[in-house]
Amino acid sequence: MIRENKQLVSMRLESSQLDQVQALASRLCIRESDLYQLAVSFTLNKLQCLTDERYSGRDLLPLLLDIREDMNKSLKISKYILFKIVNTPPNKFVEMTDIELLLTPKKDIKAYLQRLGEVTAEDEDSEDCLRRYILNKYNLANKNNIS
Repeated sequence: MIRENKQLVSMRLESSQLDQVQALASRLCIRESDLYQLAVSFTLNKLQCLTDERYSGRDLLPLLLDIREDMNKSLKISKYILFKIVNTPPNKFVEMTDIELLLTPKKDIKAYLQRLGEVTAEDEDSEDCLRRYILNKYNLANKNNIS
């Protein structure tokens, strides 16, 4: 039997998150630590393309659209850092305006898009407006997501 070296890590969770982990672990009849390992593994798999140099620029937009809310809430990444990550190398360039849009709070997306001249329906969800705008602008509407 091969044993992997594991290290103990510490993280801070809000009490509501801890309650959710405990409830889910209980319902699944598993240890909480197994659920944490699943969450880390799932997240690393989802973000794998960020470690693959073949993906850059517009290739990363479907993933960033999918993780946008969590990224903004948990990572608090700056627009300059995200711009650098996305546009290195710069062969599939994404404009700073669109990086800012990815980091814009949901409640402000429609107003931001309207300032850019985009037409948004009043009853349309702002996330759907953003997704449509980005996918159309970068000609990604017919491509498979990498996430």
